[in-house]
Amino acid sequence: MSSLFYLNKYLLKYKWYLILGILCIVTSNLFFMYMPDIAGESVDDIIKYAKEDSQKTNSAVILKLALISGGLYILLAILKGFFLFLTRQTVIKMSR
Repeated sequence: MSSLFYLNKYLLKYKWYLILGILCIVTSNLFFMYMPDIAGESVDDIIKYAKEDSQKTNSAVILKLALISGGLYILLAILKGFFLFLTRQTVIKMSR
């Protein structure tokens, strides 16, 4: 382990890239963790409103819930991809 101590000067030189890369990794994984929760909650809400009696209001509410939850899921996927891109850019820039 002591043979790796000479790498500390490089880690200190690029510490901001390393910190930014770690923050991007954490943020990307947080968005990835919330994606199944959004899908599960939206399915539960749609099932809840599907069991109600009022057919006309029921279909409008179900459609609205499906569009909102689908849009939120797509937004989370886009944000996850963006932070994954930033992670790769900062790590590649640091490694050069």
